[in-house]
Amino acid sequence: MKKTFGMALWACLMTLGCSPGIEAAENDAKEAENMPLSVSNWTGKRGPLWKDFDRLVSEQKFEEASKIATKVLEDARARGDGEEQTRAIVTLTKLRLGLHGYETAVRFLREQRWPDDLLSRVALNLYFAEALRTYAKAYSWEINRRERVESLAEVDLKSWTMDQIHLAAIKAASEVFALREQLGQYRVSVLSEYLEANNYPKQVRPTLRDAVTYMLASWLADSQGWTPAQSAEVYKVDLEQALSDGRPADVSPDDARVHPLVRAVAVLSDLEAWHASRAEPEAALEARLERLDVLYAQRTEASDRLRIRKDLESRLPSFRKHPWWAYGMARLARLVQNEDAPDALVRARQIASEGLAAYKDSVGGNACLSLVRSIE
Repeated sequence: MKKTFGMALWACLMTLGCSPGIEAAENDAKEAENMPLSVSNWTGKRGPLWKDFDRLVSEQKFEEASKIATKVLEDARARGDGEEQTRAIVTLTKLRLGLHGYETAVRFLREQRWPDDLLSRVALNLYFAEALRTYAKAYSWEINRRERVESLAEVDLKSWTMDQIHLAAIKAASEVFALREQLGQYRVSVLSEYLEANNYPKQVRPTLRDAVTYMLASWLADSQGWTPAQSAEVYKVDLEQALSDGRPADVSPDDARVHPLVRAVAVLSDLEAWHASRAEPEAALEARLERLDVLYAQRTEASDRLRIRKDLESRLPSFRKHPWWAYGMARLARLVQNEDAPDALVRARQIASEGLAAYKDSVGGNACLSLVRSIE
């Protein structure tokens, strides 16, 4: 089961998206909450010049191929075609990445003028954020030796520290999150050229809003990007508040003053409440399951994990008539299995067996079956 939405082109070549400068991205995010972006219908069809581009790349004539992609970009800008502009920007970035490396590619992208339609901004911001995270993982040893430079808007990527890179990625993803009301209208397939869809049942993680929320939450919960102080203070996060119902208080996902675990919980709480308001119980349950996973991973005290397990245990009965309940039972069984109680394995098997019996042909049923077999 894929838990996140990955970038479809990463498998063949690391690909960067652009942010129009960190400060500009922050301002755009604030404006986006009050001003919907324009929407254009993407067709998924490439223009005729891309055939020449593909041929030149196959012949390893990269400079000539770059000229073709540049012309596509110029022509698309002239006619206001956001889809082709986005495709050309990403393609030119791939070429620069392969020929010149990360710093040159990022510099190019930061100098670009992005199309202002919704899908273009979503695709490019997520590429930028994912690129920064991939760069941070690939060069973590070198990055961790750097000293912090305060000017986020001007500093070159090769000078950024780990927390600066992480902050920039979160800011880009937060700009997309600010557009979530619009994103709730779209299936992930609309950006299939840039996003790899998960394999969850369609009613569980159905929209671009889900994709963006889960991606952002996973990045916020990734302690690699936390400061030492944030790692040391995870125990200060109010667990009862983190488990509470309803939409969260006004917490911005890129507010560095708030602990990243609190911000991760906030975006997942927002998604859960949204699905609940639309009478989409399985999607709401999935958001709760992910929230509990995030908390469970970071709160390692036995008493905290017991409280998290009891929260799930108390909520599952209301979802009994929906197939995703069985997946929740598999998760509950796993939490029980991890406990030190002498009867933990027996109870875990009973829970998983109950889920399997109710929905044996579902994704959740298969998860329960796998756990039962692992115990036996």
